[in-house]
Amino acid sequence: MSLDYNSTRTLALTLGRRAISDIRRDGLRQLRNYVDMCTLLVRDPLPKAFFGYLQSELADADTPYFGLVRRMISQVAEDTLCTVGVNLGLGSMLYGAGLLAERSDGCRVLPWMTISSGDDTGLAQAVEKGEWQGSFLWALHLKGPVNSAVTALIARHPHSTFQLLIEPEYLQKASAEALRRLPNVMVLLWLRSTVLTQAVRDAARHLKSAAALYGLAVTLDDASAGEILSPVWLEEAAACAPVCVCLHGPGMSGSASAMLEREIRSCRVRGDAGMLLVDWQGDVRGIDSRMPPHTAVTVRGSLASDCPLRV
Repeated sequence: MSLDYNSTRTLALTLGRRAISDIRRDGLRQLRNYVDMCTLLVRDPLPKAFFGYLQSELADADTPYFGLVRRMISQVAEDTLCTVGVNLGLGSMLYGAGLLAERSDGCRVLPWMTISSGDDTGLAQAVEKGEWQGSFLWALHLKGPVNSAVTALIARHPHSTFQLLIEPEYLQKASAEALRRLPNVMVLLWLRSTVLTQAVRDAARHLKSAAALYGLAVTLDDASAGEILSPVWLEEAAACAPVCVCLHGPGMSGSASAMLEREIRSCRVRGDAGMLLVDWQGDVRGIDSRMPPHTAVTVRGSLASDCPLRV
């Protein structure tokens, strides 16, 4: 990595920590100031659209999003918030996007995000190659407990962000403590249905105790797509986690998918869900449309056929 990027990244991390301290002290006013500054300074279309959206949401003095920000700042380790934020914003969307555009040569398709599994035997080499190309975002489906090979790989690549999808039964206290030392990780507890079992609640409690950045990821079908948007379910889910990622299951109809996308957008505009709702397929496609030409989301190996994170 270039000396210029490393220096810029160090500066961005320092500013991120300063911003968190200022927001803790002065609340919504400081948050607005930082968002206004970022909206003014950024030139790239994707981050400009993101900060513009935040600017409009924070204009209301009673915005519920400040409560979500306050929850994140109080619950998640400062190092994790700063590292993931800088890795995604500066690393993936700005520096990485520029490298990808340069190294695609206008013909090769390179991944800006790669979806794989924790047991992918070629994963270590792929991450090394990806960083050289400008790809710094990985979504890994762990089919068992967090193991030392995965944590060692993540530790070797602090400039990349790793999103780990894991079933709650595999996320024990020891796993959460191992992840505590890795500030470039986001954890998603994978629910095959909308039932918030005791295992889900226990895993969420372990991650919260470890000051991790985490959320729920729920695979939905036509019936459960409506259930997940009910006030009762959202209240229960928000008590477990600050984020819920909605995954369109393989059996979901086109009409149900379209309804889910619309309702999630509506919930985000109203800000009344009590948590941040993410439409995995729709939001990832939206980001993809703003990335440089000849880049894409890539699914490695045999995972494509049964991947919960398919786009």
